[in-house]
Amino acid sequence: MDKQNISTLNSSDSDMALEGGSQGARDPGRKSSWLTRLIPVAAVMALVTPALAGQSRTTHVIVDGHIIATGKFIAGADRFEAIKISHTVGHRTYLDWKYITANGKDTGGRHWGSSRVGHTEAWDHNFGKNRKVAFRICVQKDIAPDPCSDWEVGFAG
Repeated sequence: MDKQNISTLNSSDSDMALEGGSQGARDPGRKSSWLTRLIPVAAVMALVTPALAGQSRTTHVIVDGHIIATGKFIAGADRFEAIKISHTVGHRTYLDWKYITANGKDTGGRHWGSSRVGHTEAWDHNFGKNRKVAFRICVQKDIAPDPCSDWEVGFAG
């Protein structure tokens, strides 16, 4: 093989590497770039990748392997819900929540739920679209500490 054929081969190899590798015969007269192949992929990913807005979440208080309370953030309604599942541990449920406002202020609060098993308490908010909201569910006991879930994060719708 002479020098001219080697340089053509090397040039062709580097073009194929930038274009995503060797995928069959390539028209040597056609110049395409990796960018022209990337644009359709990015467009498809934008269509199938869910946005952060509207991510609802659920979390549980678990004691001795049993769920005793459930807390939910329902993104489309900017609503929290708390439900006591079992009467074996504690009294009332409560849901702690926090988020950062549009002006950067850290804010939050506590909603007190019911001690009745199976009863759902709900609280509506208006956090603003795409606002990150953290919450946890707990069950009040006579002696601290109260059992609580881990903090869960959802995104307001």
